[in-house]
Amino acid sequence: MDTEPPPEVCPDEYPVEPRRLTDTDTAAVAKALGHPIRLEILELFHVRCPRTVGDIAAELPLAQSTISNHLRILRDANVVRTVRSDIRAWHCLNHSVLAGFAVAVTTLARSTRVTQDQSAEPI
Repeated sequence: MDTEPPPEVCPDEYPVEPRRLTDTDTAAVAKALGHPIRLEILELFHVRCPRTVGDIAAELPLAQSTISNHLRILRDANVVRTVRSDIRAWHCLNHSVLAGFAVAVTTLARSTRVTQDQSAEPI
C-alpha cells in the first residue's frame, strides 16, 4: 500500500475572506448542498482535511464511485477543491465559497424578516 502524505495544507488561509457570489453561484451551492450524503461528506472535512475518495469511503457506507460523483457535484459548485499530487487527488473545502454562501443566505434572511405587524407562518 502506498503511503503518500497529504499536502501540507488546504489552499485556503485563515481568516477566510468570503467570496462574493453571484445569484447563479449561490443557487449552484444551494443545490450542491441539497443532498444529505453531500452534507455528510462535508462534515468529514471538519474532522480531517484534506481527504481522498478512499478516506471518505472508509467512513461512509458508499461505493467510491458514488462518493466521486458527489464530490464532482460539490467541485462543480466550487464547494470543494481538488489538489492533485503525484498519485492521488486530495479534496479540500473551499472555505471562501462556503463563507460567501453564508453571507448570501444571511443577507436573504435579513431582507425577508417579518415586521412586528406581520405574523410569521411556519414553513
